[in-house]
Amino acid sequence: MSGSRIKLSGQEIGRLRDAIISAFPDKASLEMMVAIELDENLDEIAGGQTLKAIVFYLIKKWAEPKGKLKELVEGACKENPGNQDLKNIRKELFTHDNNKRIDITFGRNTNRSNQKLIVNYQGVQNQHFTEDLGNGVEIEMLYIPGGNFIMGAPENEQGSYDDERPQHQVTVPSFFIGKYPVTQAQWRAVTFLTKVSHELKPNPSHFKGDNRPVERVSWLDAVEFCDRLSGHTNKNYHLPSEAEWEYACRAGTTTPFHFGETITSELANYGGNYNQTTDVGSLGRANAFGLYDMHGNVWEWCADQWHSNYEEAPTDKSAWVIDNNDNDNHSRVLRGGSWHFSSEDCRCAYRNSYYPAFNDYAFGLRVVCGVLV
Repeated sequence: MSGSRIKLSGQEIGRLRDAIISAFPDKASLEMMVAIELDENLDEIAGGQTLKAIVFYLIKKWAEPKGKLKELVEGACKENPGNQDLKNIRKELFTHDNNKRIDITFGRNTNRSNQKLIVNYQGVQNQHFTEDLGNGVEIEMLYIPGGNFIMGAPENEQGSYDDERPQHQVTVPSFFIGKYPVTQAQWRAVTFLTKVSHELKPNPSHFKGDNRPVERVSWLDAVEFCDRLSGHTNKNYHLPSEAEWEYACRAGTTTPFHFGETITSELANYGGNYNQTTDVGSLGRANAFGLYDMHGNVWEWCADQWHSNYEEAPTDKSAWVIDNNDNDNHSRVLRGGSWHFSSEDCRCAYRNSYYPAFNDYAFGLRVVCGVLV
């Protein structure tokens, strides 16, 4: 099967979501539009507790991965022809001079028989330290040896996007990273530490459980978490750069997933197979560095601002950040996929983004620390 689709940036998703809500301000009117124009049952293709969440998943989980964005926008415009925001979005996304965005090829065979590992990772699972947060709560940090790797996806990787290219070599020094995504127990412990910039909710998660990953945290919340942890431990904790995250996820592999060419629900929590988050590490499959849940469960915030491709990207492990006075308004990158998103969104190279103040019950984090001296 062959076809093409568009991938929206975080800002574009937000604009389209808000435009659809302004045109269809209640679920009943949205259901009618979806039934008439798309011939679909809204409850079957988009979950969510609020209208904002429903529309977000209608766009991100159904329309974008299925190549139905144009049908969604056209249908919404047809049912509400007076909505200027929808008209503007339709013009921006689907005019002929914007066709360069539509370039995803499906169904191509990928021959990886000649692939080889890039780094020697044997034995690194035994190098780690544990951060004691009190009351029996700890964060286990694993050592990741430095090396070089090829970042991004080749053009023949099924489901890949142009924002994952051009592939480029990156040099990554050694660092430590959390063995698991941050759990709710770890999050709660850190929220009681001294505030740095703003307040943190001790129990923000939608799916409750001390050993489940914390979710419904924004990028700003994640940075505050790292800052408080740094102040408490006198170590430099921070969110991983995209390069650090992908290097740690791949653990020397070049396949779409560190497991290989594909994943299943026995290996990762994705695509609604479990319909909720699961305890970190509960599926029992780590990568070669000893890291769990790098594919699925929750999206993990990175330090980088969003860029639409890797042209002029850093070739070291540093986060790609524009230095100006408007930093906190730029969309930030999320990696790894989640319990509610497709397998393609869980690939090592897949990149997502959203506003730094936005949170969602699929958004979490994993922390990084520099090598101890």
